[in-house]
Amino acid sequence: MRHQEFLDGVATRAGLDRTDDARRGSTAALGALGAVLPADDRAALAAALPALLVREAGLDTDTSPGAADSLVEDVARRTGWTPERARYTVVAVVGSGG
Repeated sequence: MRHQEFLDGVATRAGLDRTDDARRGSTAALGALGAVLPADDRAALAAALPALLVREAGLDTDTSPGAADSLVEDVARRTGWTPERARYTVVAVVGSGG
């Protein structure tokens, strides 16, 4: 899957008007998810994504799983968006598996 293809899909599913918002939401959602995944699962996620998105989301760094707020709250905090908008984006990103 290509980077732009992924972002276009997220923008469509989340009802976002701009690719910039899709990138911001995707990197926040993937970064939040990566922060709570064990290393093996984080590596598997990274292997399924475009390399640029992996770097932007920080999935290529060695971080240990940590306790986070809910995934939606973490994305809302990372983006500055409302929880509702963050939730739509999380659902769009998770549903983007290719």
